[in-house]
Amino acid sequence: MTKRTIKEVIPIRASREEVRRCILSAERILQYYPMGNGSGDIEPGRSFYCKGRLGVSLFEVLQNDPDYILLNVHNATSCAPPYTAERIKRAAMFSMLEDWHLEEDAGNTILTRLWRDFERRRFKLLPIEALVRIAAKLESSSIRRHWSAPR
Repeated sequence: MTKRTIKEVIPIRASREEVRRCILSAERILQYYPMGNGSGDIEPGRSFYCKGRLGVSLFEVLQNDPDYILLNVHNATSCAPPYTAERIKRAAMFSMLEDWHLEEDAGNTILTRLWRDFERRRFKLLPIEALVRIAAKLESSSIRRHWSAPR
């Protein structure tokens, strides 16, 4: 396991509660998941998945506080439906923790996202942290666009 951390800070024009609901929704990830084409709940309120052209990710809620959400993320490149937590974990290429810190500021939210504690399970030579860093930049850009658009 590596302890490197990738960090992004994103100002959002929405309340902390709106952002929290979005983070914990299986559909929310399709707003920014790279090439996402489907998502769903595995255990409502506790785990969900998102699939894309490159694989499927499992998101397990480890902590859910008003200003902090911690997700355990498992990423698999070769996992066929039906998607279950066990199947995705078994096929996982790597896992990591994803922290979401939410600070309310005059009705808006400062979102700080951290990706950390990367654990490779397959493809040991693949530069997982570099790939996550690239994806994080793309995701953050999509999140900014989504939350800055008029609603």
